[in-house]
Amino acid sequence: MNKKLLSLCAMAISLCFASCSDNKQGEAITAGDVPPAVMTAFSTKYPGAADAKWEKETHAEEVEYEVEFMHDGKKKHAEYEADGGVVEED
Repeated sequence: MNKKLLSLCAMAISLCFASCSDNKQGEAITAGDVPPAVMTAFSTKYPGAADAKWEKETHAEEVEYEVEFMHDGKKKHAEYEADGGVVEED
């Protein structure tokens, strides 16, 4: 009885986590695949950024561009909308 209850609880928790995730789908892309508006916003804010690694993320029907890079000796992260609007920076 206890094993069945434990198994049932574990399955319920797993389903909860699966349904609560944001389901972002990411794919690595090159700088050439990044929209010009995003590249302009990025290069304006972070001149001299190095080692930029880009990813295109799709959530529902929204597309965002995420980049991890080095700037002023620090590892940084930023996310942009396709029109160059900033979603998140750190």
